[in-house]
Amino acid sequence: PRSAASAPEAPHALFTTQMQTLGRRIGEMHAILARADDVTFAPEPIRSQDLSRWYSAVQFGTEAALNALNQRLPTLSEAVRARAEQLVNARERLFAHIRELTATPIDGLRTRIHGNLHLAKVMLAADDFLLTGFEGDTTLPLEERRQKDSPLHDVASVLVSFQYARTVALEHAITHRPELRERLEPELAQWQLLTTRAFMLGYRRGVIESGILPSTQGSTQRVLKLFMVIRTVHALRHELAQRPEMLPAAVDALHEQLNVSLE
Repeated sequence: PRSAASAPEAPHALFTTQMQTLGRRIGEMHAILARADDVTFAPEPIRSQDLSRWYSAVQFGTEAALNALNQRLPTLSEAVRARAEQLVNARERLFAHIRELTATPIDGLRTRIHGNLHLAKVMLAADDFLLTGFEGDTTLPLEERRQKDSPLHDVASVLVSFQYARTVALEHAITHRPELRERLEPELAQWQLLTTRAFMLGYRRGVIESGILPSTQGSTQRVLKLFMVIRTVHALRHELAQRPEMLPAAVDALHEQLNVSLE
């Protein structure tokens, strides 16, 4: 039998190592932002009104997104329409999940964050990464972009980018070879899982001494899940209005949050 030393390297080893580096750099960025002495940058505790604000924003955004998606159903391809209908029909379960995530207080800090962090804002340079686009989401007013928020908002944005990459890769591969779907779906799901784990490992190492995250892993996961819903709802509304060709990725990303909510 082949020895462990001669076994082939894991197919995604280089990429997951890079994603661990990316996670660490983003964690270090958040730690630096949390050390600022200027009052406009100084970290502040997460308050009950922050949970209320997040709840109101995502509740309104989800309602608007699902209503718009429902109106768009007749124009969608058969495969996308089926997944979109499932989302529209599951709105009450999604709302219940949002209520659960915002129902009890959490600790942790709000800081200035990147605010529009996704893979298109990341540049690979000599096996390391440059983070760009610190102007934030330019569709929002400047004062809103300067608002302090949980750094997990940025983390969720990157994780949604991984979801997008998975769907886009699959759709591209099966454009002319639809029979590949059954084989590629589990492989891409495994890629996303390994990528997410590597990124989060690096992120925790980069941010560990900053004290900005909630004090327990359970609270951290709850806030991260909340921002995953917020980011996927935001993405769905954006694609409905601006990029209909990316609608399958947005629908799949929100589907994934629904699946998490039902576990």
